[in-house]
Amino acid sequence: MSRNAAMIGEFLKTRRRQLLRADFGLPPITRGSSGLRREEVAQLAMISTDYYTRLDAFLAELWQRHTGADILALVSASGIEGSTGWRRVLGELSREASLEGFESDAPDGVLMLYGEGVQPGALLTGARLVDVVPTLMYALHLPVARDLDGEVLTPAFDKSFLARYPITFLTTYETLPKPEAAPQQ
Repeated sequence: MSRNAAMIGEFLKTRRRQLLRADFGLPPITRGSSGLRREEVAQLAMISTDYYTRLDAFLAELWQRHTGADILALVSASGIEGSTGWRRVLGELSREASLEGFESDAPDGVLMLYGEGVQPGALLTGARLVDVVPTLMYALHLPVARDLDGEVLTPAFDKSFLARYPITFLTTYETLPKPEAAPQQ
């Protein structure tokens, strides 16, 4: 396992350990960590444990491939309600069926950020879907267009990063000249 894969794995484990069981009405654990188990996070997030496990492994693999000053962003506009009843039983028997879920009456979406300047453990209350693009533009050191509806979620970044890289703006990307096509050889 590469150093980067170990870093993202440790990040996810650390976040689970920081969640207090009592805050979710769960009994204390008699031995080991006082935080939440992977299965409990999946249950509380109303997603299947199999889906959470696969997502966890996929993110670690993705981060392992990254180069340079990248940012990893996991964005879901809405949560997924896990299957119930006979569909849940079917999910226990079939890997494909265990990934199914429903969006109707589902929980709010998710925005997770990892990389340079991201504030570990920041809780972004009040974040909106339209805030994702300006936030990612800022994280990638790009000027934020003023004609975007959202805003940069500054609580997502640590204070030293915000001081080193002030938010810059431009009116719009719409009127910028199109880049010339590379000459064909």
